[in-house]
Amino acid sequence: MCNHLPKAPQVHPSMVHSITVKSIFYTTVFTAQAI
Repeated sequence: MCNHLPKAPQVHPSMVHSITVKSIFYTTVFTAQAI
């Protein structure tokens, strides 16, 4: 196999953490409103 795969764009862990926290937050809010 060839190791020279196209590099995926680097994403900062802080950005991933922020997006994860936001998605969890919005999911919680949406679920609370749906109940």
